[in-house]
Parts: sequence; structure tokens; C-alpha cells
Amino acid sequence: MPRLLPRRPLTLRARLVALVLVLLTAVTLVVGVVTVLALQRSLVGAVDSQLTSAAGRSGSNAQRLDGDHQRHRGEQHEDQRDQAGPQGQGALGEEPGGGRTHGAQLAGLST
Repeated sequence: MPRLLPRRPLTLRARLVALVLVLLTAVTLVVGVVTVLALQRSLVGAVDSQLTSAAGRSGSNAQRLDGDHQRHRGEQHEDQRDQAGPQGQGALGEEPGGGRTHGAQLAGLST
């Protein structure tokens, strides 16, 4: 198929503009990829440290609550057990006999 218009060579200006656009696109892509990887690494590291810290606090709190729970059961008298009702204790998180409230109940633990 013959060409309708003869092809003219690109001018120096057109070639330079094309080269600058290609280089700008390449640099932008490299900077973007490096930024995403660095940000991801930083954020994952921050979340890891927060989870490690929270797990440590959770483990120590669970041990403390378990110790309080065991100590509480050992101090309960027979007459308090009868007054506590069918659940063996007062309202959720409350000591029999109107004592202090223990806070929220953790899943899998009974207070």
C-alpha cells in the first residue's frame, strides 16, 4: 500500500521533546515504585511493632486477670456463693457482696 503523504524526518525539537517525555516518564515510574516500597516497609514495620507491644500488654493483662480471678475465687466464702445467684457470682464483673467492678469481660474468660 503506497503512502499518501511522504514522511518527513522529525525535527530536532520534536526528537528532544519526545526524549524528555520518555525520560520524565521513566524517572517518575522509578520514584513512584521506590516510594511505594519504602512506605510499605515503614508502615508494615510500624504495625508489627504495635502488634508486638499490644500482644505483650495483652499477655501480661491476661495473666494478671487470671491471677485476680483465681485469688477472688479462693477468697469467696460459702455464704457469698449462695447470695450470688445461679451464676455463682453477682452481676457481670461485680464481686459478690457489692464489691468493686472488674471492667470488661474478655472473650473466653469469665470474671
